[in-house]
Amino acid sequence: MLTALSSIDIAEFVDDAPTDLAAYGLARPWGELLVRDKAGTLHLLFGADRAGDRVCFQVVGERAVYAIDAYKLDFMGTKAFDLVDRFLFIPNIDDVDRLEVTAGGSTHVFTLTRATTKAAEEGAEDEVVVTYTGDGKELNEDWFKKFYQSSSASRRRAR
Repeated sequence: MLTALSSIDIAEFVDDAPTDLAAYGLARPWGELLVRDKAGTLHLLFGADRAGDRVCFQVVGERAVYAIDAYKLDFMGTKAFDLVDRFLFIPNIDDVDRLEVTAGGSTHVFTLTRATTKAAEEGAEDEVVVTYTGDGKELNEDWFKKFYQSSSASRRRAR
């Protein structure tokens, strides 16, 4: 994807001062690209096909309309979840209340139950006590956390 971004260039100058962006599909663009880094921002809008193998585009904040070779925009069809899938995703255990593991035809339910005890002194933090259970039996906190991390990683590898 990064290689595709670096190949974006102007294949054709279409119109220096367009009077009707709809003619270029830019009144309601089908695509938008926003790339930022420390050096600056690139913000493009993509519109109508031009001559079958090019696509009209405009740099946000500028009037001119350009065209790019359509094949250079193939990366725009990439779904966000396809990118996220490349990274290990384990929700923070503080955000988890329940974990279900189904394997071999049976389902095991693991729960985290939180109880808050108000602080005795003003300014002190309340105490949160977490109880970890598996199939209704209380579990050791360290064991549960190791299990949670390993089961989350296994789910990612299985996909």
